[in-house]
Amino acid sequence: MNTNVRIKDLEIPCSIGIHESEKKNKQPVKITFSFSYNATTAAESDDVTFAKDYREMSDYISHLTQQRHYNLLEHLLKVLHQALSHRYKGITIKELEIKKPNAVEAADFVSVSLSD
Repeated sequence: MNTNVRIKDLEIPCSIGIHESEKKNKQPVKITFSFSYNATTAAESDDVTFAKDYREMSDYISHLTQQRHYNLLEHLLKVLHQALSHRYKGITIKELEIKKPNAVEAADFVSVSLSD
């Protein structure tokens, strides 16, 4: 049973951007991460040890996002994609999107994304 899981708009304070004010002040980013995995054993047994721990995944995404300054959303996207792919074997990343709400004054947000 291939199951899709989606963590939507995980809000994380992040040091991101090329301007001095962005380097000095963290700003929110919103990250959406979706993946699929074979959840047959988890679904049949109702045993959490066979499921993917999306709380731990969210904490890991938060840690990676806050651990240093990033100049570009594109670079943060690459870092997250590589780290998640390496750490969580057995999942297929379906979507990874990073939104920066305050990037352009007249827009709701700017985002970068990867999807299959």
